[in-house]
Amino acid sequence: MCSSTREDDGALIPTNCTKLPQVLNVLKQSKYYQRRAGSDHILILSINHMMLHFLNEDCQSIFEECINCVKFSIDYYTHLLYPELKKLPHLSKNWISVPFPSNYHTIESKATNLPWKQKNESRKYPFCYLGSPEVTAKKQKALRKKLIEFCEKYSKDCYFTQLPSHSSNVDYFHLSNVSSSQIVTLRSKSSKIQSVNLYNDCQFCFTPGGDFPTRKAFFDAYLSGCIPIVFQLESAHFQWPYHWINRANAYNSVLYYSRERFMTQTLENNYKLLMKYSENPNFIQGKLETIAEIGNRLQYSHLPEEIITKKKTFKPIEKDAFEVIIDILRMKVSFD
Repeated sequence: MCSSTREDDGALIPTNCTKLPQVLNVLKQSKYYQRRAGSDHILILSINHMMLHFLNEDCQSIFEECINCVKFSIDYYTHLLYPELKKLPHLSKNWISVPFPSNYHTIESKATNLPWKQKNESRKYPFCYLGSPEVTAKKQKALRKKLIEFCEKYSKDCYFTQLPSHSSNVDYFHLSNVSSSQIVTLRSKSSKIQSVNLYNDCQFCFTPGGDFPTRKAFFDAYLSGCIPIVFQLESAHFQWPYHWINRANAYNSVLYYSRERFMTQTLENNYKLLMKYSENPNFIQGKLETIAEIGNRLQYSHLPEEIITKKKTFKPIEKDAFEVIIDILRMKVSFD
């Protein structure tokens, strides 16, 4: 494990992979690992693919040894975005990105009340942004600041809520007796507070990258039936290829609006361009139909306790993200 989390705020901290020598020794002595040079083994990276601050040179030696293994991570990039990958083949070969775990873990895949199967005709705002400018990547920070300016200037059409680091849309509650703009954090235990998913109020959700192009909020928005707006193709379209089934599904359910376009245009011009999308019912319906079609593949189902405790057989109607991962393993790894 190349990183851990602080108990007080959940921030990542490096570990320097202190147990790595033991792991490498086990692999080198394992006849099961050696029989196919690791090609029938799996590695899971629990952080972003290019978090090299944590994935230092010592920690990378596991990927050098296991270059033939199938590697799963929440995102994957190429040398076109990170040129240093040209010199790091062990961080390029056999990597597959899989979805971030979102705030949705349902098994009612055919139910009509699932958020990603709902029409958004009753949503109050064309746009919303939940986030903050507090990221380390300079371009992402500038983009987030301009998004905040956009929402503050056009507040009737863009709902903005500042989320602190390591928070998500479900970390906020609406007071039942005040306007929707007044919120308090989840940490309050008042019985007067009722949970509200803020993404349910919006047709489109701005989901800029954080320290890296991908962001968990993308899935929270997507699975709330709020059409994500991304500013880099690496944020969604070039990720999770097996879960999309094909890249057309990404283009058909996500709105790509380039970061360069948003940053170089005036707020007024961006507003005019974006409002055209929100005023086009056919465009919106097409996106929602694709979200409804493949949404279940992008969330990890949580089985009912009775199925787990009583060891009952459960056969889902639709595949979830985990079952797609199992399909990937069947294609990529031979277990005979």
